[in-house]
Amino acid sequence: MQPPSPPPAPLQTPPGKKQQSAPQQQQKQQPILGTHSVDVATIRASLSPVVAAVLKDFPSLITLPVQWGEMDSFGHLNNVVYARYFETGRMTFMQQVMQPRLPVAEFARFSTGRGGGASMILGSVTVRYRAPVTFPDTLTVGVRVARAKVGVDRFVLDFAAVSHRLGKVVADGDAVQVVYDYGKKSKVAIPDSIRNVLLENSY
Repeated sequence: MQPPSPPPAPLQTPPGKKQQSAPQQQQKQQPILGTHSVDVATIRASLSPVVAAVLKDFPSLITLPVQWGEMDSFGHLNNVVYARYFETGRMTFMQQVMQPRLPVAEFARFSTGRGGGASMILGSVTVRYRAPVTFPDTLTVGVRVARAKVGVDRFVLDFAAVSHRLGKVVADGDAVQVVYDYGKKSKVAIPDSIRNVLLENSY
């Protein structure tokens, strides 16, 4: 019986030569707000013809399943939850519409308020309740900006939440986004680059 082979020797560098370090993988820059696994076109294609028709003029979409714990004692989706859904829609609009059309550094400043310059602060939120929603159901929230609502230092996002089970808008509303410099703690004018993106994707 032959003795067992010795373990392989570690890689050695010949005398007079410097050891080369392993190639470093180039790190990809991560999106500021992350990335949805499903883009707008895929979401739109997954909707029923009725729901898709209601949301055809909305450039940003996010589909959210209704959770049992979101019901209230009256057996329908609690009123507060719609504001949360619209908040998710607002961030999705930033992600799907604004982020791909702005330089990375500018979008980082605008979406986080860090680094100085123009960012956003929420001025107000309005929710109008159209029909009660009960579990189980799924809502798709559409978000868009009206050209007439892009002002000097603010713009308004319009929302519509559509029930897949009912096939109609169950809540709509809007959010006033004030353009704000967190360093100066004051309102500022909408930068031209931001304004152009908003107007190019408005109705």
